[in-house]
Amino acid sequence: MDIVRDAGSLYTKFSLKVLAVSFTLALPLFFVQSLMSLTASMLTDLIGIWGQVISFSLFIICWSLVQVPYITMVYQEVDEGDIELYKAYCSFFQHFFPIITIAVFFAAAVVLGITLWVIPGVLAFSLFCLFPCGVLMEGKWKQGIKNVWNIGWEQLFRIMMIHSVFVLVLMLVGQSILYCGSLLSLGVYSTALLMALTTSLLIPLFTFVQAYYYLEWTDLQNFNV
Repeated sequence: MDIVRDAGSLYTKFSLKVLAVSFTLALPLFFVQSLMSLTASMLTDLIGIWGQVISFSLFIICWSLVQVPYITMVYQEVDEGDIELYKAYCSFFQHFFPIITIAVFFAAAVVLGITLWVIPGVLAFSLFCLFPCGVLMEGKWKQGIKNVWNIGWEQLFRIMMIHSVFVLVLMLVGQSILYCGSLLSLGVYSTALLMALTTSLLIPLFTFVQAYYYLEWTDLQNFNV
């Protein structure tokens, strides 16, 4: 619980900087993702299961990307005791292509595993979901992936528990928004915006928790962000 408290403290202490990143980076990405996911869901009769595949893959890719500035904030706070906002933005653009490239393969592996049989997909997600932390911390993506693989096996059940809570919260929020949207007859754009807004506000807290755990599990003092 100390890590959860530290994550909450970081969120509230630097709330303006966190929200700045959320509204300028996370919100636009998740708005596009939510819009495309809702559209794919409406076309289920035409494209079948591919609608869910597209939706889940897009979420994994966007989720991987938006973690970068928040991970950088955690590392700054631990290393320097303060957060410089421009470093969070610089880190996002600096690591954009490596992260999105790995995220595409990550999403493909998870979706393929879930499609063939649920357990391989869940296992692939749990073993590699920390790769943004590894890539940023090590500075070299190969070493980062290797460390994430090792940590994934060592902390498999804790990682699965942490992400189960996160997925459950997002699912409950998402279903609540869809239900309220149908009651209020909200359009696709309004519903997508609400889903993107809530996700953008929740993602920082979860990423902070994840990054603090990663630091605890690796016990590293020098960061390459």
